[in-house]
Amino acid sequence: MSGNKKFSTPLLLAGLAAFAYYRYLKMSEEEKIALLDKLKDQGRKIFDHFIPDSLKNTFAEIQEAADNNGNLPADSSDFVKNIFIKSQN
Repeated sequence: MSGNKKFSTPLLLAGLAAFAYYRYLKMSEEEKIALLDKLKDQGRKIFDHFIPDSLKNTFAEIQEAADNNGNLPADSSDFVKNIFIKSQN
């Protein structure tokens, strides 16, 4: 019986994924945008709830450095290492 269960679970997941893809293809553009907005909102809530503030600050510093000149600094590996060292303290 356990061998049958091992085979049916991936098959069930594949069927659910195919059905979800089919439903997505049949949605109007407005429904697709609403779905993606809902997913982004849920992702932001998860990020805000579960990611530590030190890691959020690290991401903000990297984003700020990239925004200032369009690229990370030439010594970006040292820059990123320093940020992670600061976040661990």
